[in-house]
Amino acid sequence: MKCFRLRHGKDGESPKKQGDSRLFLLIFYELIGMLLAKKGRYPESLFSFQKGMHT
Repeated sequence: MKCFRLRHGKDGESPKKQGDSRLFLLIFYELIGMLLAKKGRYPESLFSFQKGMHT
């Protein structure tokens, strides 16, 4: 994350912020998916919801 921000810091503000938000959402949903999979709660529905978010 830090390397990504340093590389695209000065030029292209909006693509940098858009990429950061997408990367954050991806990591966020992956973490939730792993936590729910460990507990055994609704992993399939969460992953289908995640696919709907990205397409």
